[in-house]
Amino acid sequence: MNAVRRRIDRDFAPLRQRAPLTWPTRAPSATRVDTALPETLESMARSLRSGSSLRMAIAEASTSAPPPLGEGLADVAAAAGRGRTLTAAIERWSSTTPGAGVALAAAALGLGAELGGAAARSLDGVAGTLRDRNGVRREVRALSAQARASAVVIGSAPLAFLVVVAAADPGAIGFLVGSPIGLLCLASGLGLDALGAWWMRHIAARAAVERDAVAAQQADVIDLFVLALGAGLNLRLALAAVARRAPPAWAASLASVVDQVDRGLRVGDALDALPLALGEPARPLVRVLAGADRYGTPLLPALDRLALDARLDRRRRAEEAARRVPVKLLLPLVLCILPAFGMLTVAPLLAGALETLRL
Repeated sequence: MNAVRRRIDRDFAPLRQRAPLTWPTRAPSATRVDTALPETLESMARSLRSGSSLRMAIAEASTSAPPPLGEGLADVAAAAGRGRTLTAAIERWSSTTPGAGVALAAAALGLGAELGGAAARSLDGVAGTLRDRNGVRREVRALSAQARASAVVIGSAPLAFLVVVAAADPGAIGFLVGSPIGLLCLASGLGLDALGAWWMRHIAARAAVERDAVAAQQADVIDLFVLALGAGLNLRLALAAVARRAPPAWAASLASVVDQVDRGLRVGDALDALPLALGEPARPLVRVLAGADRYGTPLLPALDRLALDARLDRRRRAEEAARRVPVKLLLPLVLCILPAFGMLTVAPLLAGALETLRL
């Protein structure tokens, strides 16, 4: 066996030198990254509490993280050790790693690298947000599983009944392919059935997509504020730091607030305009931040409570969206599937019955 293995190694050595093998099982997986991110961030937080630097914490967490997350974090630590700034390495990792939670994790790590301070507590909060987001995604998928199964069954029903009709009455197929009206029924029925199947699949897939991006990303923004304030920044500096790394739905509006503050407007007064740009979901966070600026109320405890409320609100809205899926499926059922069923099954049977009556 050893001789055979040595011979194989010798014969295939040139191929390995030209192009290293890449196995499909090691392809980047967004689902695997999103699942592992919360535990990885908590591992970093434990390392930081033990006295490690952020780069060392990233390197330690990379050893236990699954691929491709572990490999990407190891590259971050190695790049920072070779002279590149840790912030630049984190941004590069964020742009090359799949996963819905990577952007928030990278923003938190980037702020921790820039500001220092008590990043462990903030990383725990970000891990909680990502874990809750994964739980919501799984719950929505479970709640909509029956609707997705119904969509598959309903979408395939016209074709299944067409096969049954063809087996019971071969003349029905002759009508569909041998007459102009039959060809029109066949083409229209197949087209409507395909449209209805795509429509129902689209409705089921959209159940897990947030309709209100501002409300969905509020917990992420709160976590970034907790990290910036925990690093010792005042509200004005924390606002500027968060605006640079805020989620897309919040970034432009927060940057506008920072610009107004730089022009001399008070932080609380500049924040009052934020709900006008972002809508009502932004009002709770504005109320807490503006109250701290005007009255000096403690921010971190209020932000912790607000983050919990934002996560619960996101879960509630996701559950409502999943439960509305069966109702939304009625529209493609009535407009597409039922007409396709009639054209592919009822019309051939009626044509055969009429032909029998003529005879």
